[in-house]
Amino acid sequence: MKKSYLYLLLLLTVGSWLISCEESESPFYDTNSNGAYFDYEKEKLDTLVNFADYVLQNPEEIIVKARVKLLGYIEDFDRTLILKASPLEDYPMADIECQEVVFKAGEFRKEVEIHIKRPQTQDIRYGANICVDESRSDIGVGAEGFENFTVYVEESFNTPDNWERGASMFFGAFTAEKHILIVRVTKDEHYVDTKNPWGVYPNYQLQVIDSIRRHNQKHPDQLLDVAIPFISGGPVYPKPYYWTSLHDQYLGKYNSESFISLCQSMGVDTSNESEAFKADENNLKTLHIQAVKSMMEKFNSYFYWGQSFINFKSTQIPMKKGIDYEVVAPSWWTTCPSMVNPYYGEYSESKYKFMIQTLLDKQGDKFFLPEMFPLFQDWNSPSGFSWDKEMGGEEKIKEWHQLFYTEWEKNKDQYDFTFPNPKVK
Repeated sequence: MKKSYLYLLLLLTVGSWLISCEESESPFYDTNSNGAYFDYEKEKLDTLVNFADYVLQNPEEIIVKARVKLLGYIEDFDRTLILKASPLEDYPMADIECQEVVFKAGEFRKEVEIHIKRPQTQDIRYGANICVDESRSDIGVGAEGFENFTVYVEESFNTPDNWERGASMFFGAFTAEKHILIVRVTKDEHYVDTKNPWGVYPNYQLQVIDSIRRHNQKHPDQLLDVAIPFISGGPVYPKPYYWTSLHDQYLGKYNSESFISLCQSMGVDTSNESEAFKADENNLKTLHIQAVKSMMEKFNSYFYWGQSFINFKSTQIPMKKGIDYEVVAPSWWTTCPSMVNPYYGEYSESKYKFMIQTLLDKQGDKFFLPEMFPLFQDWNSPSGFSWDKEMGGEEKIKEWHQLFYTEWEKNKDQYDFTFPNPKVK
């Protein structure tokens, strides 16, 4: 009898233990939330797709993959999950298609492809909510709060934060068209992020300018409206396709530095250069006057470089007799009156114009403006200036002084200026 009680007690103990195990066993997933959910932290349940980031590929469609997991028991049969795109409040509907996904027996985690079409209009942000299409799926909605994945879509070319770190100097103001051209020409989608702008951008700028010019030469009626500046201290710009012998006649043989100076003084860039430098004689006559003024300004800056002007002879714009040039007061004269005034007297605009025309009459095509002032800034001189022997030095200015005085004296009553008499020491 005692054994029967012990056996019964044993059965009750084992039974209680089995029941206890069955009650405490946790299912692999929550059986009360049988369905699919997006496997992200709540603050990461969205994504932004900007087609502007894919200039080189230029896709009509971009595929984004979203992680999906299942709640509930792992099943031993296949189940189909179909996602759908639904409208997102306050946003025009994005054009999106979602792939059908099959969870094989035993699977509980998948990546779903979301196919996003290029937006119809630039600079508008579209949106959509991606969720389970319960009417067509074998799987319902899973964890609450994780049932939607939001997709924003746009094609917006915004000025990069680091554009001013070098790109603006070589490429000018940011525009979408300009950015697209730069990327397609250079094949560098991340050119703005370079850590060596001075090592990269000069070559890139030349490539882009060459591309623009080749297009414009081929399509003169469809010029590219992309403004790339011509910059001082940058690359050497090759002679443009529109430059002719007529340009040489009025602007001198092509020289990159002179071309840059003229472009900067006229506000010329790649968007308007072919029109600005049109090979029309009337146009080039006007340009010639502007070019000479620009040359004078450039010579004034060269004066402070401390070099003989013999080194800058190639930058001379050929000046012509009979043209009333808009002159710029020369730095030689205004900075060194103690050396110049004994020969030329006080500066005046009318006197300077007279001197230019007098030398043009005498020298013609050989005329070089700085020869009137054969001196330069000399850091080793106590006065800071010295006569430029390579340009003839003080003997040359004496020669010009005699010439100017002689020509002036012929009709001195017609002028509002005078020259010191060479005979009076």
